[in-house]
Amino acid sequence: MTTLRFSGVWPWWLILILGILGAIGIARWVWRESRHVSNPTRWLLPTLRATAFFLILFMLAGPTLYHQRIEGQLSRIRILLDTSASMGTVDDDGDKTRDDFSGNNAKSNSQHRSESRLARVLNWLIGVDKTAESKEGWLKSLSQYHQVDLITSSKESGEALRWDSRANGLLPKKESIVERGQSSPLGEFLMSALSKNAPAANAISNDSSSSDQDGEAVAAVILISDGQSNIGMSIADAAQQYASEKTPIFAIGIGNAKEPEDLGIVTVEHSQRVYRADRLRGSVTLKERLTAGTPYRLAIMHLDNLVFSKALTSLDSGARRIEFDIPGEQLVDRAKETLPAGSEYSTVPIDLKFSVECEKPEISLKNNALASSLWGVNRKNKVLIMDRRGGWELRYIKNAMERDSAWESTVAIGRSIEAQESFPKTRVELFEHDLIVTTLDTARELTEEQQKWLADFVSIIGGGLVILDSKRERGTSPNDSHLSTLLPVTMLNQPTEISNPALRLTQSAKNQAAFQLGASESSNDATWSQLPAPKSVRSVELAPGAEAMVELMNTTNNKAMQPLVATKLFGQGRVIYFAADETWRWRMNVADLYHQRFWNQIATWCMRAPFAVSDAFASLDSGARLYSTSSSITVRAKLKQNDSQPLENASVQAIVERDGQRFASFPLAPEVEARGFYRTTFGPLPQGSYRVRLEAAGIPSDALNLSTQFIVQPPVDLEMQYLACNAETLRQAATLTGGEFTFLESANSITDKLKQFRLGKIVESQTLLWQSYPWFATIIGLLAAEWYLRKRAGLI
Repeated sequence: MTTLRFSGVWPWWLILILGILGAIGIARWVWRESRHVSNPTRWLLPTLRATAFFLILFMLAGPTLYHQRIEGQLSRIRILLDTSASMGTVDDDGDKTRDDFSGNNAKSNSQHRSESRLARVLNWLIGVDKTAESKEGWLKSLSQYHQVDLITSSKESGEALRWDSRANGLLPKKESIVERGQSSPLGEFLMSALSKNAPAANAISNDSSSSDQDGEAVAAVILISDGQSNIGMSIADAAQQYASEKTPIFAIGIGNAKEPEDLGIVTVEHSQRVYRADRLRGSVTLKERLTAGTPYRLAIMHLDNLVFSKALTSLDSGARRIEFDIPGEQLVDRAKETLPAGSEYSTVPIDLKFSVECEKPEISLKNNALASSLWGVNRKNKVLIMDRRGGWELRYIKNAMERDSAWESTVAIGRSIEAQESFPKTRVELFEHDLIVTTLDTARELTEEQQKWLADFVSIIGGGLVILDSKRERGTSPNDSHLSTLLPVTMLNQPTEISNPALRLTQSAKNQAAFQLGASESSNDATWSQLPAPKSVRSVELAPGAEAMVELMNTTNNKAMQPLVATKLFGQGRVIYFAADETWRWRMNVADLYHQRFWNQIATWCMRAPFAVSDAFASLDSGARLYSTSSSITVRAKLKQNDSQPLENASVQAIVERDGQRFASFPLAPEVEARGFYRTTFGPLPQGSYRVRLEAAGIPSDALNLSTQFIVQPPVDLEMQYLACNAETLRQAATLTGGEFTFLESANSITDKLKQFRLGKIVESQTLLWQSYPWFATIIGLLAAEWYLRKRAGLI
């Protein structure tokens, strides 16, 4: 294979430009003399002089023909270079016992320590720049006897073939290889290199000489890394596969063996919502790699205001968890001041910045700050609780809701209370609630108009309705037909015989967070099976379109007897029916452990989530405040006409802006059986801060002057948690596969180990065109031809 390269001091493209410009100038100068003579001498004279000048000047580019000839067959060696963020670490001068790769003593260690790990590796692989101490890189010598692939990787950028010795003889540019990413999947990286075809093998060149050998097996793999594999398959598992394939791993480690001193924030945990009257509680997990006794400070900022600060002293514990507690009132009130006027906000964005500061020098400051965000809830959820009998069940539910700061309760419980009198006096008052919890007996005593309001509350505004029943005898009511449309069950005349009863979740309930009382699926099932079963159950069966969530089962034959908890969507809302009113028995010996948790979860699941922002014509919500880069985003909207009636079948778009610029738009589809409600789901999206607003055909933009925001946050940064070289893991992988481990400073020793894989070699030669006789003869010939034509034309 023969390739043309340029070895001049100046770039070849600059010489080419200067040569063309100079040749044009020379040609114009000669043309003044030759334009009076006849053709073809008239145009030959400028052409000959300009061509000779161009060839003379282009000698500065050093055009050279490189010839490669293969003797035998080359084995394939793959070099895997870890380019994750930790490879950008500049190590301290803690280890002076190792030799540098030039073979000298620790003399050059100090200058290495001013460079990152990746820079030191690239200097060894590609070579030091042409200075007084220029050195040829190891890749060059290795490619004389092997076909070499240089592959870089990080989780975010994926594997990439940076250099193929057969496809491109020119070494890669060091500045094109940079560290990036927040994780190191080294096990997966190793497995991808074990395949016969390198990642992105065609990205370098389509040269046939390279593709001819793409299918060859890999003779050996060289892994250059600090050994910190923190996601995906482990290095040890990948090494097992290499061992079965009889492919050795030669591991080259870089970095200090001891963790450098560093302080950082690993993760932040807190609720996704905080109510104004509540407190935001959470914890910060710190990376604490400081000498014991070193003072530092943890601070939390909100809108440039310090809301939490704590002075700490290092325990050199590696990881440390610090709890924080911030009043919700100051967060919500301050956040409200930043929002534009003219809209009603049920939630406000609260952006927090967590940071740690230490006067002692650290290996990295990139992990000393972490941003987080949540919704501040400006309005409590409203629940209406009604029970004319005043039984134990509703009283305990009332207590559970009142103990939760997220709820504002309106309670009508007791035998002296008439259902019709305790019910809201107007439809508007009813619609101000988010959830209604009542007994079936109480609901049956409502007037026909009130029952219709109840149905509209669920179907139109998406309110939640929980109805509790029991086996008590009940009379007939002329309004039963209205309630029957709401209920997810139909009543049976024959009673249910309860024999050895127990509770069992259906598959639908297992997939619903509202029914999770255990840490895992198995523990959750066990918890439900041990909860006390009711002693009085209404006999029911599922209505069309409904689904059972909890069943009453016979433990003797393990057969379901009937639904105990059933649900269905009714219009825009949800109805949940309980065939018994005895969940208060779950408090036996455990108090609120299960009962209060269950009812808090059921209430949140049943009610429709409020819109984040509303005005006279629209309501808008984009769900959570924080999303991951793998999450889908759901945008909900509600549109009203001038007379406050629902606006149906409108053409609505969700306009998504990122960092102030329009990013994308998504059409919103009308929701089934919900007038004026629209919804769309899109994503995932790249990390960034997003704003969502609405556009609707036929509606002026100033009438839809409302927006909401969300943030797509990057994955947890695993890279900077551990920065020492994990030499033991790399050594085990090399030993298991029959390879060898060494540190970068003595990595040249691997050359001898790779001799066993030599099956051929590359013989190289070069022809210096700019110093060759043909080049010189061409210039002389051009000038001689010009002289001859000048003399013949009488110009000499």
